[in-house]
Amino acid sequence: MYKTAKGLNIILDNQCTAINSDTLANDLIKFKLDNKHRLLTLDIKDLYINIPIQETIDITRTLLLMNNDRQTTNQIIALFEIILGKTNFLF
Repeated sequence: MYKTAKGLNIILDNQCTAINSDTLANDLIKFKLDNKHRLLTLDIKDLYINIPIQETIDITRTLLLMNNDRQTTNQIIALFEIILGKTNFLF
């Protein structure tokens, strides 16, 4: 997860990162958002330590396949696995 965060930090040029929740709250107050902005968090793994990761991925895959094609589902699941630390992703 550290390598992913580090790589994204380089891409984003350290413009959109928060050290902790207080910093995030203060930064969000200053933001002027429009319909082009998206809020993304990648550090959810440690927030939900009691959720079984593999079971969550399996359920998510099943639900995604109900409304999406296999390629779209696989892409979303690949990102999900990176975020949840099930796959190593190197920049």
